[in-house]
Amino acid sequence: MWRMLREQVDAAGNSQRMDVTEGVVDAMILRLKTRQQTWQSMLDDEASKYLNATTELEGFQALQDWLVATANDQIACIDDNEDEGRYGYLTSFRQKFEPLVSSAYLERADVEIAALNDGYDCDAGLLYSEMVFEYRDETDDRYV
Repeated sequence: MWRMLREQVDAAGNSQRMDVTEGVVDAMILRLKTRQQTWQSMLDDEASKYLNATTELEGFQALQDWLVATANDQIACIDDNEDEGRYGYLTSFRQKFEPLVSSAYLERADVEIAALNDGYDCDAGLLYSEMVFEYRDETDDRYV
């Protein structure tokens, strides 16, 4: 997905029109927000099956594995290491469109990028911690 976003920014930049690039970036930011909301909804739906479960937890290990994979994916989106010059997908995306848009647009986009960053940071984190580390078998007080 991130490759597609970079390619769309390149194509918009080739138009040499800031308004076109800004429109494309707006559409991509909207899509990223929608994707975050979809992931969160899916995580909530799957977790709800187990959070209040009183029956057999068949499939719970698969959910835990999926949560770990989802958390790792979201970490890759925001894992910036400035000292090593290595940036997550979201920062790289911003760096890609930064020289192609107006400074006024960039200020507005930075607010959206920060909200996306916070979303990646929080989306899987809460469920991950609840479902992977804190789920206990109430009958014998041990972690499953």
